[in-house]
Amino acid sequence: MTRPYCMLFALLLGASAALQAASAFADSHVPPLPARAIDGTTEQSSVLEHVKSLIPDQLALVTDPTIEQDVLALRLVPLTRSELAAAASAWLAILRTKNQVVAEAQVELSQGDESISKVARERLQRLIFERNVLFDKYSAVVLAWEKKGAKPETIDEYITYRNSILIEETLNFDLETLIGRLAKWTVDRNGGVRILVNVGIVLLALLVLFVIARLLQSLLGRGMSRIPNMSELLTSFIRQAVFWLIIGVGLFVVLTLLGANVTPAVAVMGGVAFVLAFALQDSLGNLVAGLMIMMYRPFDVRDYVVVDGAEGTVRSVNIARTKLHTIDNKVVSVPNGKIWSGVITNNSGNYTRRVDMVFSISYSDDIDLAIRILTELVGENDKVLKSPEPVIEVNTLNSSSVDIICRPWVKRDDYFPLFWEMQRRVKISFDAAGITIPFPQQQVHFVPGPGRATTDEIPK
Repeated sequence: MTRPYCMLFALLLGASAALQAASAFADSHVPPLPARAIDGTTEQSSVLEHVKSLIPDQLALVTDPTIEQDVLALRLVPLTRSELAAAASAWLAILRTKNQVVAEAQVELSQGDESISKVARERLQRLIFERNVLFDKYSAVVLAWEKKGAKPETIDEYITYRNSILIEETLNFDLETLIGRLAKWTVDRNGGVRILVNVGIVLLALLVLFVIARLLQSLLGRGMSRIPNMSELLTSFIRQAVFWLIIGVGLFVVLTLLGANVTPAVAVMGGVAFVLAFALQDSLGNLVAGLMIMMYRPFDVRDYVVVDGAEGTVRSVNIARTKLHTIDNKVVSVPNGKIWSGVITNNSGNYTRRVDMVFSISYSDDIDLAIRILTELVGENDKVLKSPEPVIEVNTLNSSSVDIICRPWVKRDDYFPLFWEMQRRVKISFDAAGITIPFPQQQVHFVPGPGRATTDEIPK
C-alpha cells in the first residue's frame, strides 16, 4: 500500500508523468476500504478516519457528510481524477453504512405492531431523507470524477449502485410509507421544490432566448438586406438557422448550469442522427439541393420558373421542397433534389423579356398591310420598350397561311398583359382591315382512273 501513497503525493506536487500513472491506477484500483466497511457495519466516523489515512487533508473535507452541497461542488473543482476516485470510494462506503441503517428501519417497520408503526415510519422517513441528501453529494462527486476522465464502466458501477438502491427501496415500501415519502419529497427544497424551480428557470430561459433570437434575427435580416444581390432564399434560411441555433445552444448552456448531465443526450442525438442519415437519404439529398439552390441562386422568391414539369411563381424554399403558386392559384410543391438535378427555366431571371407572337393571314391578303397594322399596334402600346426594337417580319409560308412574327420587348412583369392585349387588338384590327386569319384546310381532288367498275358490273 506504500506505492499508492507515493503516487498520490506525486500528484499533489504536479509531476505530469506521475499524474498519468496515478490516474490510470486510480480508475482500475480504487483504494480498498476496511473489511467492516464492505459488510456495512462500519460507522461513518471510522470510514472518515480510513479516508484521512489514505488521502491528503483537503480530500477529507469533501468526504464530510455534513458538508453543504454548494461548498462540496466548489471544493471538487481542483481535485484530480485519482483524488476524486478516492473520494467516490469513501462516499460509497458512507452510503453503504447509511443504507444499512435504512434497511434495518424498514425491517423494524415491517415486523412492528400498530403501537410502534407510526414512530417507526417517521424514523424511516427521516433516515431516508438524510440518506437522499448523502446521495446528492455522492452523485456530485461521481459526476466530477466522470468529467475528469474516469472510465465509463467504473462510473456505471457507482451509478448503478445508487439507482438499484432507490428502485429496490421503493418497491419494498408499503403504500402509506410511499405516500408519505412522496409528500415529503414534494415540499423538500432538494426534491420537488428544486425540480419546480428548475422547470421555471428553463421556461423563463426559453422565453428570454426566444426574445433574444428574434431580436438578433431581425438585426441580421436588416444587415443582409443591405448586401447587394443577396438572395432572399439564402437570407431567409440563414435567419431561421441563427434563430434555432441560439435557442438550442442557449438551452444547452442553461441545462448545464443547472447541473444536468447533457453528455448522454448529446451521444444519443449523435447516434440518432447517424441512423437517420441512412433512413432519410432522399431527404438529405433534398436538403443539400436546397442549400445549393440558395447559394447559386438559379431563381429567387417571386420568380416565375419552370422546374421538373411544374410552372409557377416561387413562394418559398425550405430544406426539403420548393413551393410554387401557379397562375390558376394552385400550390405545387417540388422536391429540391429533382429541381437541382433537372433543367431550371427562370422566366424572371432578367429585367426584360421578349414576347414571341405569331399571327397568320391568308395567302390572298395584303402582307404589307398586315405588317403595317402590327407595327402601329406595337408602337402605340406604352408597355413595349423602344430598345431593343421590336421585330415584325414574315416568318413562314405554311400550307394554308402566311405566318408573321411579332417580337416586342417588355419589362418582365408586363409579359402576359401585353401578350393578352395584343391578341385581342390584332383580331379587331385585322377584321376591320378585311384581313383573314385562316384556319387549316385541305383540298381533296378525285381523279377517275382506268379499271373503275361500272354500276352494271357490281355484283348483286
